[in-house]
This record gives sequence, C-alpha cells and structure tokens, in this order.
Amino acid sequence: MITRLARSRNIFAIVLIAYLGVTIAVLWNLVSQINTAVPGGAETDFHQFLWGFWWIGYALQQGQSPLWSNYVLYPHVSNMALHTLAANWYPIFAVLEPLIGRVATLNVMVVLCFLFSGMAMFGWLRRLLGASGPATVVAFIGGLAFAFSPYLLVHSSWAQLNLTPIWWFPLILLLWDELAFPRRLPRWASAVLLGLACWGLWLTDLEYVVWAPIGVGGYVLWTLWATRRNGRWLPIVGWGVVAAAIMLGLAWFYPLAALLQVNLDPNEYPPAGLGTIRTFSVPLSALFGLAPNVPTRTLGHVLVWLVWMVVALWVIGRLTRRPALLGNTSTSATLGDDSIRGRPYPGRWLWLLLVLPPLIMALGPDTTIAGIDVPLPYLVLHTLLKGQHRVPSRFTGATFAMLITFLAVAWTPLLARLAARRRIVSGFAAGAISIALLADAGAFAPFPVRFMPDWDIYHQIAQDKRDFVIMDVPVGTQYGWTGIGKGYFFMYYGPVHQHRMINGWISRIPWSAFLFYRDSPLFSWLADASAPDEQGRAAAGEQLEKYLREWPIGYVILHRDWVPTEHQDDWIGWLNTRPGLCPAAISQDTNLIWWRSRSLGCDPAPITDRIALGTPADWTVIGNGWYQQEIIGGPAGRWAGQTASLRVTLQPDTAYELTFTALPFGENRTLKLGGAKWSSEEIRLTPGDWHTYKVTIPAGALAGSLLYLQHNGAASPAQLGLSTDNRSLAVAYGSFTFRPAA
Repeated sequence: MITRLARSRNIFAIVLIAYLGVTIAVLWNLVSQINTAVPGGAETDFHQFLWGFWWIGYALQQGQSPLWSNYVLYPHVSNMALHTLAANWYPIFAVLEPLIGRVATLNVMVVLCFLFSGMAMFGWLRRLLGASGPATVVAFIGGLAFAFSPYLLVHSSWAQLNLTPIWWFPLILLLWDELAFPRRLPRWASAVLLGLACWGLWLTDLEYVVWAPIGVGGYVLWTLWATRRNGRWLPIVGWGVVAAAIMLGLAWFYPLAALLQVNLDPNEYPPAGLGTIRTFSVPLSALFGLAPNVPTRTLGHVLVWLVWMVVALWVIGRLTRRPALLGNTSTSATLGDDSIRGRPYPGRWLWLLLVLPPLIMALGPDTTIAGIDVPLPYLVLHTLLKGQHRVPSRFTGATFAMLITFLAVAWTPLLARLAARRRIVSGFAAGAISIALLADAGAFAPFPVRFMPDWDIYHQIAQDKRDFVIMDVPVGTQYGWTGIGKGYFFMYYGPVHQHRMINGWISRIPWSAFLFYRDSPLFSWLADASAPDEQGRAAAGEQLEKYLREWPIGYVILHRDWVPTEHQDDWIGWLNTRPGLCPAAISQDTNLIWWRSRSLGCDPAPITDRIALGTPADWTVIGNGWYQQEIIGGPAGRWAGQTASLRVTLQPDTAYELTFTALPFGENRTLKLGGAKWSSEEIRLTPGDWHTYKVTIPAGALAGSLLYLQHNGAASPAQLGLSTDNRSLAVAYGSFTFRPAA
C-alpha cells in the first residue's frame, strides 16, 4: 500500500493534507482563535510585521518607496532596507487582508510557514531519494522534522516572519539540482526560477543572503566538481550566472539601492560585542544532543542522536567487517528507481560534511575544548559585517536543512531493508520516530497566544485625515538590540489609525537617532527609563508643549494595562494638567485614556457637578499628587500627598459651592484650596474619620480648569511605625460636589 501511495500522482496533495492536519493540531490554540489571537511567545514580533505589511501597501498607494519611512520613530526618516519588513509575504497579505482581516492573515502566514517548509523539504528529499515506498516515507518524516524543528516552532511562536521562511534552503537545493541535472524543466526555466528564489532571500531578510551561501553553497560546489569532466560544468555555470543576474537585477530594485546608502560607521551602528554573540551561540554540547532546551540555541535531541546512531552503525560495521550494515553508500545505488542515469550523487558522508559549514557558524565566535579557547570561522563573518550579525544560532535553520538531508540519505536504506523483511515493524518505527521528533521539538505543548484589544478611538483617528503624530504611552522606541520602554507593541495599531507615531521598533537605526529618544526628558520618563526630578518634569512639559505645536502631536494615548502600577497615577495626573491637551476621555473598561491636542480642537467639556474619587473612571480628573484608588476606612477614595490637583470644568461667570469629604492622616492637618486667581482660607480637617466640608469658589477662580489642594504637611505610615507603607500621605478624599452658589 505504501508503494502504491508513493507512486500516486496525488502524492504531493496527500502529503500536503497530512502536513496541514499536523499543523492545525500543533497550532490549535492559535488556529481556533484565528481572528482574535496573535502568536504570543516571549519575544513576539507580531506588531512590527503587521505594521510592516500595511506600510508596504500604504507606501505603494502613495507612490513612494516603502524603503524609507518616518511613520514609526517619528521624526526620523529610517532606511527600511535595514529593517525586517519580510516583503516576500506582502502579496499574500495584500490578497487575504481585505477578505479575512489582518490578524487572521498573520495567522494564516504562520500556518503557511509550516506547510511551505514541510513541502519544500519533502520535494527535495523525494527528488534525491526517489519514489519508492521507503524513500517516500523517509521524505515525509524529513519534511515533518524540518517543518516542526525547534527553530521553526520557536520563531513562529514569536511571529518572526522574517526568520520562519527556512523553506528557501531546500527549495534552492532543489532548483539548483534541476539546473545542474535537468529532469522536468529546461535549464533556462530553472535559471529564472532560481534567480527569483534567490531574490526571495533578499525580500525575506538580509540574513538569508549570508546563510544561503554557507548553508547550501557546499552542494553547489560539489555539483561543479562532480561535472568537471568534458566541460559538463560550463552550461551549469552559464545558467547559474543568468540566475545570479536576475537576482541582482531585482535586488537592485529592492533593497540594494537603499542598502548601499548605509554606512556602517561603528559610531552610528555599534557592533555587537563578543560576549553578546556568545550568549546567542549554540553550545558545543548541542552536537551531542545534550544542550539545555534553550529556544533557538538547540539542535534538539532526537535528530542529533539519529546522527550518532548512523556513526555507531558504521563503526560496528567496520569492526565486524560488515560494511553493508548501513546499506550502499551512494544515493543512486540504492534509491534511484526514477533517478537520472549517469548523474552523480553525493555519498552519505559527503552530506554529513556539507552539514558542517552552517553548523560550525552556529557555534559562534569560539568554543572551549578541554579548557582551551578555540577560535571559529564566525569571527571572520563578524569582522566582515562589522558586528551587525548578532545571532549565530540562527544558522541552525540552514543546519537543519542539511542535517535532515544527511539523515534521510543515511536511514533510507535501513528502512527499505526493514520494510522488505518486517513491514509492520518498519511502520511502527517510522511512526515512533515522527512522534519522537515532534515531542522533542515541543510540538505537543500549547502554542502561546496573546490578545490585543480593538480600541474604537484608533478607528476614529483614522477618519481624521489631517497630518499629525500619535504618542502612545508608555513610550517605546527600540532598534532591535536596545531601546527604551515597551510601548513599541503599539505599532500594532498603526495600520488602524494610519498616522505617524513616535513609538516603534526598527531593526537598525543610527545610534544618534536612538539617543534622541533616550536623552529626551519627555520620552525617557514616559518609557520608564528615567525618574526625573521637578526640573526634569518641567523640561518634559516644555518638550510636550513644543511637539504639540511643531510636529504636531495630535493625540496622546495611554494604555493603563501597559503602564506600571506605580506610574499610573503620576503619569495620568501629569498629562491631565498639560495646558496643550484637551480634557481626557476614557474607554468603557477604563484601560485606555486619551488626550487630543488643543490644536485639533476640543469637544465641549461637560460642566463638572461631581467627582467621585476611587471610582473606575476618576482617572480623567486627577491631577498631580494622587495615589491609587483604594478602600479607605469603608468608602472608596484616593490619598493625596502634600500637594494635589483636580481637573474640573465650571461656568466661568458663576460662583460655586463645593462640598467634599475628607479623612486626614495625622493630627492638625489643614487644607487650602486654590485656583489660578483664588485661594481659600485655611480649612482645619477633623482627624479620626470621614467628614464633610464646604467652601465657596468665586466666579472665574479656576482659570485653566485646575483646582489645587495644598496641605500643611504629609507623613509616611512607615516612618511613624504604623505599617510598611512608605507613601507620604496628607488627606484621603472621597467626593467633590459642585453646585452653583445661591
């Protein structure tokens, strides 16, 4: 049955369906929520790819190159040739996004990573091994192992769509093999497809241009050596040059022209230190299947043990004088029932040799053997690229391609022999190996996901076509390896509001551009990268007012669920008092608060009649000097420090009677209320419990809509030995009621 299935005309469709079934099972946590969930691994990058695909389409619609942008990390214009736009995915995004939405499209791309990788490896191995039943089974297992390798599983959970297309390695091997030893296509067609595939490397990520020659270049050189007689290599080289010309011609269009404008000055693009590179290298113990299961820094265990089993069988065969224990040494001699007669095939040990270039590069700049530091070839690459290739372990993508090829060639004769003698046992063995490979890669663990709310305000902003900038809080400006804040995730909302934004993540920006944000009193504070004093806060306020006028910043949008709890009251209160911002608005769940710039016009503010502190929506009225909402002696309220303020809106020509409830901390606490043009008499607050107080606010007293509360002091419960609370507390307040004075 296996033989009939292997020779079926529909074998590729059958294998595709099988891979799809496994993919859905492994990604069920994502696929079952395809419209709402995004991959949620520890270092997930869903935000930057969803923004990037939108940006490519938006730029093309505007008639401009997507390789330059100031739509993130405003006001800087960034060279996007250095960024992981992963433009190879854009055609799929352009087709699917209008039909199923951007989140579902992203998740479909994640599914396609596994399908494309598995099918590319299956196609390559089946060409190499032949169409026999055992060869097809091995090719299927090889595709499964490649698609669900530890490398692909972790990078797909991180939604790193620039790193997941490792199908390029088996695809280029297959196309080059077809060019060198034509079977189904004329050489000119193979050259065109190979040139397009190599351009696909550029479109995916610049790192592939480094990985591919090291990963598959050995096989290219072997084919030229194997066809050296009678000039058979000349047409191969000639058509290879055609493929290279196609690749370079297309690459000049995207991204070479922009890339060549980059000067990797180490003062602007600091090189990675050797310590950093070692941290992201594969340890030597991984070669024996003994490395800790650290994401991206492992070759797994089962694959490596299968390699050592091959070596062990060879040693046993040599010692027992049974050289055929592993089967024949040449692919064509054992499997070539549909192979090209007379074409050369590498022996199994040559395939193992071809694994070494990417594997050694994955080990990083050096390794320690018996206490001796041994330098490795990665040091040369580190120097040539001026320290910009920072993750040696990413060479494991190419390593898996070559390693699986070696194992397929080595194990197919054994499986063929076992199938001929014990068919049921061979079936169980194939199934057990498949399950072991999936388990070893972590395929049976729930796929991590996360959810991003769909806020209406971003859709409302999209309707405003004026040119302004969005500042999300917390601020987050990153360039791949360092940055400030975590707010770069808000790139996710860029395709919704379609305006420039201060936040963002770009793979490489000049150091001077990064310093612009890091050294800014405003951005570093609201990224939680600095703790300014009063002078620093004043400077931050000056910067905000300047950018509201000059850029202009149109909206400041604060995500409470992203702001550290200890900063929420401080940041929100500070923003509520900025003169250049309209009164705050808040979402129904109170997790999102936003301020529109006065330059865009403010909605009429409702007259304040009551403020209930301690309620979920009081964030829109607190100013400086407040602590978090809490239950205080029964009622809900907030503690104030020595000075505090509230944002209120009153009729300017009307006097008001203010009634408020207060609970002082300590004895002899007094309060003065004030506004821009008024200050009340000192009010003595009764200690021990909540009490109600009244005061009259003259007409026009609160110009600027701020009511100030000035206390004669504050104290810390910890300092008084009452508790471990270190807050400096003056008075707790519950409610403020404003009624026009009679």
